[in-house]
Amino acid sequence: MRRGLHVDRRLYRIGFLLLGALVGLGAAQVAGERFRMRAGRADLMEYATQLERTAILVDHEAESTVLRVLRDGLGFCSPQELSLMRGLVYKSNEVKDIGRVRERRFYCSSEIGVVPQPVPMPVPDTSFRNMIIFANAPVMLGEASEGFVVQSFDVDVVLNPNAFHDFQEPEKTYAAFLYDQPTGSLIQGFGGQLPVLKKEIVAGQFLERDGAFYQPLCAPQSRVCIVAGETRAEFMKHGRTAYRTLLFAGVCLGECFVLALMLTFRRHGSQESQLRRALRREDLTLVYQPIVDLETGEMAGAEALLRWRNEEGRPVSPDVFTTLAEDRGFIGEVTRFVICHAVEELGSLLASDAFRVSVNISAGDLYDDSFFSFLQDTLRDSNVSAASLGLEITERSTANKNAAIAMVARLRRAGHSVYVDDFGTGYSSLAYLQDLAVDAIKVDRAFTATVGTHAITESIVPQILHLAERLGLAVVVEGIETAEQAAYFRRAGGKLLGQGWFYSRPVPASELREMFAEQVEKRRLTSPS
Repeated sequence: MRRGLHVDRRLYRIGFLLLGALVGLGAAQVAGERFRMRAGRADLMEYATQLERTAILVDHEAESTVLRVLRDGLGFCSPQELSLMRGLVYKSNEVKDIGRVRERRFYCSSEIGVVPQPVPMPVPDTSFRNMIIFANAPVMLGEASEGFVVQSFDVDVVLNPNAFHDFQEPEKTYAAFLYDQPTGSLIQGFGGQLPVLKKEIVAGQFLERDGAFYQPLCAPQSRVCIVAGETRAEFMKHGRTAYRTLLFAGVCLGECFVLALMLTFRRHGSQESQLRRALRREDLTLVYQPIVDLETGEMAGAEALLRWRNEEGRPVSPDVFTTLAEDRGFIGEVTRFVICHAVEELGSLLASDAFRVSVNISAGDLYDDSFFSFLQDTLRDSNVSAASLGLEITERSTANKNAAIAMVARLRRAGHSVYVDDFGTGYSSLAYLQDLAVDAIKVDRAFTATVGTHAITESIVPQILHLAERLGLAVVVEGIETAEQAAYFRRAGGKLLGQGWFYSRPVPASELREMFAEQVEKRRLTSPS
């Protein structure tokens, strides 16, 4: 009997060990499959991101080419204008021809010069804002040749059909689109025909279809959409070594592995839960990056920036946790936290109306009726004027045009200055920006970084400054990190403001107050008696 009992216990132990191994193997297999999917998606997303960068560059180059032809005003199809257009094509990587049209008729181009008789233009595939699109229009560069043509203000631009040639891979495929968010218009410009629906592209919905995986990607502040695809066989090759290692580890660890995962998850919780707890406990901090007058170098204000360390003590990128809060629907709590603490920490500066702090608000805040009341109540209780609190919105947050125009007007009537943040990376047209009637634009740091590099995008900076001057908008240049960049924008003329590490890193409120006090004292000592 005892021997039988001993054998039974041994069998139980073996059974539990086998069960633990099976559980560990099963868990590892599930985790391994997910890891392979994540690895495959990461690779496909990287491919899509590279395509997106190229598409944005093509879009910017086409737009800047049109603006250059219109701005110089050398006379319709005159020899001088033809010479200008040929020079632009020669210097461009993505523009192959520039033409001039009037009343739906083609008159001349940089490639063929002036035609003997105006040629009727074909019926466009679509149009949005100030652009007319011909997806497969006949072009006069050779017999029976077609191209993707963008026409704007009587200037048409033929784009390079080989713009994405370097991205062609045997197991991958792609398609590039122009997307007008307000109207929902989507037109394909490059790549093959893929079995992905328009609503799936716009939603950025990762999906598997017809033996392949597809990752759509629409730039949130641009009019470009990309779909990258990869065959299932190639996709599932990603992470194979790690997958096999996980299976082996699952067999070895068994129940302990599963238990460790569960305990770890319970102890640490999700990032969303940690962020919500941090908001409740006010475990987030604010720092302030000075905004200076580029002509005098004096501080004119600051931008409030939120910082967070998770419960493991690791800093989390603001882009990560603000996107998380926006996706989970509590970005309004984050915005209110920033405004309340900025007003409280800088109350002595803001109460004098000699200093302005700006904060970022989201699309949800912009369209939230209660947000306006919150602003009024907070400022009244803190004895701070609306003029001392600037509000920064992104071009993406103004996609709902009519509602955005109304809310911006309401905020400005209340005394707030409204800025368009990261300007130049979105889709605001000249007419839309004029209708929006903001006070200022903030030039995105991506353009500042091109100063002195002779990159193609460097040529866009003067156009942005010229646009702001035409519309009577103030300009804040973000990301100034070198003396060369600072000198470039000082020479640009006009009353420009700037921020960046060249002037100051983001600092706590106490240090910011000391910096401003030193500036006031220095001004007092150097001013005439």
